[in-house]
Amino acid sequence: MGYDSDLCDICKRDSILINVTSDNEEISYCQTCYNKMMSELTDTEIPDIIPKQIDIMDAHRKYHTFNIEFIIFTHAKFLTAREAGPTKYSCMVKGELDEDFYCMWAEMIERMKRKMVKKYINPDGSWDSLVGNIEYNTEREELSVIVDGMAFTWEELKENVSTYEGWQIKIEFKDASERAE
Repeated sequence: MGYDSDLCDICKRDSILINVTSDNEEISYCQTCYNKMMSELTDTEIPDIIPKQIDIMDAHRKYHTFNIEFIIFTHAKFLTAREAGPTKYSCMVKGELDEDFYCMWAEMIERMKRKMVKKYINPDGSWDSLVGNIEYNTEREELSVIVDGMAFTWEELKENVSTYEGWQIKIEFKDASERAE
């Protein structure tokens, strides 16, 4: 299974597609058709309304717009919010197939609000601890670390970490759908 950008073989709409190969036949689905197929396959309910975007206010009373994605797999369903603006906040909630969508939605909103209130980078650019995400930056063609909605290169992190030479460090990795605080 992969992602592509052709027409959906079911509804013929142009959108982000999920390509599924089975018995040497590849079928391209848009997200809506894929979720309908997976819903029938897994006996999972799809909510009547899935918002496409949401605006959330940060600690500085500035609104951030997030694109919403909901997708069902054979083992779980995922609700993801990715910021559409210049900063790169994101959040993912994983739910069991029988978990209520609106409970997942409430959890995602709560996590996003917490992320946008808690700041790790001080006004002078220093920090004592960081929580963020590792993401591939297509513009730079390299991995970036996203902290407080800002993308940092590994070189930028190295410069900041070097000021703590001789100190202890703890690095902890968590699945994107888990809370990391």
